[in-house]
Amino acid sequence: MHTRWLPLRYPAFRALFIGGGLSWYGDFLTIPALLVIGYELGGQAGVGWMTIASTLPMVVLLPLGGWLGDRGDRRRRLIALDLVRAAMAAVVAASAIRGGLPIVLAAVALGRSATALYNPGWRRLLPAVLPASLIPDGSSLLNAVGDGAILAGAGIGALLLLVIHPQVLIAVDGLTFLASALLLAGLGPQPTTREVAGRIAAAGVWQPLLDGFRWIARDPLTRLFAWAMWCGVIGVTGLRVYFVVIAHRVLGVPTDAVGILYLCVGAGSVLGSVGSVWRARVPGWVLVAVLAVAPAGILVVGTTSAAVVAVLMLVVLAASQTAAEAWGFTRVQTRTPDHGVGRAMGAILWCFVAGQAVGAVTAAWASTHIPRSTFFLGWFGFTLVGAVVIVAPSIRSLARPVGRREAPAALE
Repeated sequence: MHTRWLPLRYPAFRALFIGGGLSWYGDFLTIPALLVIGYELGGQAGVGWMTIASTLPMVVLLPLGGWLGDRGDRRRRLIALDLVRAAMAAVVAASAIRGGLPIVLAAVALGRSATALYNPGWRRLLPAVLPASLIPDGSSLLNAVGDGAILAGAGIGALLLLVIHPQVLIAVDGLTFLASALLLAGLGPQPTTREVAGRIAAAGVWQPLLDGFRWIARDPLTRLFAWAMWCGVIGVTGLRVYFVVIAHRVLGVPTDAVGILYLCVGAGSVLGSVGSVWRARVPGWVLVAVLAVAPAGILVVGTTSAAVVAVLMLVVLAASQTAAEAWGFTRVQTRTPDHGVGRAMGAILWCFVAGQAVGAVTAAWASTHIPRSTFFLGWFGFTLVGAVVIVAPSIRSLARPVGRREAPAALE
């Protein structure tokens, strides 16, 4: 057996792997269903509010989740959070049937808050359930299940929406959380040592995030990647707010068939993943070129009235985004000293969730105040100006391979 599969021989890791996978897929499975519920209960404004409720708690609470992940009995906390998420899924399903949008939004926000506190603690359990020599392989498997949920979860949810009601899909989401809690209950207590807890408490909640941004700022192309990640997610989240309108008015499909757009995104993501695996290292200018595709694709999808163009650009957009993320994360990992990689990756991921929140808020406002094309044109101009400012001083570095490690000077 290849070493990458050895962690699955450990029962505690299997419970962590399967339970985490169920939780991840539960989160992404319901994205299309929540958009449909928001539209049915509140129209276009309801979609905007649903997107805000799904994303804003992650921005505020993810740093706190990382801080809590190294304190107390993590296994007990994860079980409690799974139970909270299951309860909130039940509230969403029941309230959606009765037509209570405010209650649905509150339950979604509470569920996402629990997710923000859950994910860091789930990953921090890895050293407690595996020997040190297998931690890299175990980490790869956890990343695989997380990436698989991101790529396939919404697409699977979209397919299910064609045959079942959104409320039923939300109920299935709740069952995944209950199954995860049951699996994690078998791990036994997982307390944090006093030494580790003391170091985390001394560092504070926000200091690791600030340190991560300091590491990112050292490499010009990494700074560009962080900017592109932030702006790209704003645009993609804006598209999510407008997905029901695009599906209904541009593609001419029923509201509950909005999942078709997610299937296009999933197909493009698979293509991007294959490309990034086939060519793991690329020159810096290739990364810049691929990063430039996303704003163009978002602009076209957000402004076009041609169905075929919208579908094709969604596939191209998803492929470029996925490849850019893979190459960009490689850049972060290879241009950052080992002791700073974790903080730099945390800062990049925070850019991701912060972009979701900003995109949700701005698109929710724009959807009821300005034309759709005006919103995306304004977003494109903002993205372009920022990118030019960041790229200008780093033209000479663009020919260097993205995957080559350099030893940067020590961070003061």
